[in-house]
Amino acid sequence: MNAKTLMNICYGLYIVSSRDDEHHNAACVVNTVMQVTETPPCVVVAINKKSDTHNTILRSGRFNVSILDQTTTFDIIAHFGFKSSRDTDKFSSSAPVTLEESGGVYRLASHSNGYLACKTAETKDLGTHTLFFGNVAEAELLSEAPTLSYSYYQSHIKPKPKQAAQAPKTKLWHCEVCGFEIEAESLPPDYICPVCKHGIEAFVEVKPKTEPSATPIWHCKVCGFEIEAKSLPPDYICPLCKHGIEAFVKIEPPAANVPPTPSTQAAKVWRCRVCGYETKAESLPPDFTCPLCGEGVEAFSCVS
Repeated sequence: MNAKTLMNICYGLYIVSSRDDEHHNAACVVNTVMQVTETPPCVVVAINKKSDTHNTILRSGRFNVSILDQTTTFDIIAHFGFKSSRDTDKFSSSAPVTLEESGGVYRLASHSNGYLACKTAETKDLGTHTLFFGNVAEAELLSEAPTLSYSYYQSHIKPKPKQAAQAPKTKLWHCEVCGFEIEAESLPPDYICPVCKHGIEAFVEVKPKTEPSATPIWHCKVCGFEIEAKSLPPDYICPLCKHGIEAFVKIEPPAANVPPTPSTQAAKVWRCRVCGYETKAESLPPDFTCPLCGEGVEAFSCVS
């Protein structure tokens, strides 16, 4: 069986939200929403059981579906998809969207071309997921903006980690007296080192290294962003997906003139067969969950 065939199915991206009787709000990004009947109007949504949104819908019996449009930004996907509602209030004033309520549940009033307010009619257990059949109690169009498809997200919205990690094009100048370094295309004749106060004659241009760097690379397991550094500070935040240092793994550089070993080779690429999300890692932990569609590690396969 060729699992890549599933990638040809057209997916949209949606935010499913719910609120229980204790006023706990939850939301997540999903790509599995479809209409199953017209009269009465009924839709079905697949939610991963590990998601807090799953349990909130079970308790409340209601959920809203916000249909994302092509004005959606990566910050919106990251806010609702890369965090858990267990420890994050996704509907606080810091949310990167405008919010309104329908049926007592929050929904998006911006970056969404329509919404459905649903009441759970029945559920079906699928092992890792639950199918929620929802009778549509309210449905409204909000704009004429095109619906956001997963392929459009991949091509136009998702950041390109390799571009973000490119080395600067400016030259590096090194003070031979104190070791101070500065990036610039050139130094002015009257430049003074801000540390040791020596003039431009103390500076030499640092030529690019031809041998492999001896500095470790830190790889974000969530979005694939990489940065070269001896160590990361405890409060370091990934500039792409906003995860902390716990999301990073250290990749040691290979020793000079030594063939790469399994511990120094580039991390493998793992792809979600459901939504196409990719991440780099030597292996995925058993409790790893796709940050986009919520699938567990069993949905991932190694592609390189």
